[in-house]
Amino acid sequence: MNSQIAQTQAELDTVQSTLEEKQLALSEVQKSLETISERKDSIIQDFQVVKDVLGISGAKRVSQKDLSTITITELSISAKRLPFYKGYENNLEKCLNLYKVTVPSITEMANQHAAYRVLLLPNMEVAMSMVAAAGKSFYLISYASVVWKSFNDLWASGLDQMVDHCGKHSEVIHYFILRNINLSCLSNYLQPLADLQEGYLITFPGTDIQFPENLRILLTVSDEELIPMTAGILQAFGCVTKEINKSSHGPVSFSDDACIGFIDTELLAIAAAQVKDVPNYFEDYIDE
Repeated sequence: MNSQIAQTQAELDTVQSTLEEKQLALSEVQKSLETISERKDSIIQDFQVVKDVLGISGAKRVSQKDLSTITITELSISAKRLPFYKGYENNLEKCLNLYKVTVPSITEMANQHAAYRVLLLPNMEVAMSMVAAAGKSFYLISYASVVWKSFNDLWASGLDQMVDHCGKHSEVIHYFILRNINLSCLSNYLQPLADLQEGYLITFPGTDIQFPENLRILLTVSDEELIPMTAGILQAFGCVTKEINKSSHGPVSFSDDACIGFIDTELLAIAAAQVKDVPNYFEDYIDE
């Protein structure tokens, strides 16, 4: 009888121990569920980032068919190669005059054009003046979107085609103009360009392609106050002063005498290596 009681007691002790272990495990599961519930929004956001990186987001992407609508325009004003980059200043002054834009220093703006691969400009008049002042160039105009969340969006908007075009026409200066950059958060899609400008990156993300010497990326902002812009990224770019005077103008056409000659990749590279202490007016664009 005593042995049966002892055996029964042992079985009860085993059941009790098992029950306690199950209760402990259940408690841990409940804690995990509570943690997941508390981090629900964060987890959803993290998963969205993963989807963007893997390209499985439901948001519309630029397809190969859509890319056929991207147009790279050739602008050929002069057939004579300039002997020195200094001639670009003369061209720039003439082109700005056609747009009725007056700037504090033509030399300073020309030096910024040489020193910085990515420039932030106050308006399209300055952007198109820079393009035309090259004398011979290719350019493409793209538009930032409120749905942009990563560099992939910028790359697919025509920058990939422009970079490829730079390789096929290596002696000609190319301009990729991106309008309304403050429609989306700059760090979402422009950070890689800042890292390339500062030398932290050697190639465009996800590729083995380096930033072409014959490419300049020109950024403009919307006149409306949209997504605030901070110093973090803008300090990496060549920001042209906003202290300019602009008068109204009609359609502008560039005649042969608008440029005394054209610059090529070699002249631009020489100027980039020579210019020193080039200013950056990023404070003009910061939203307080």
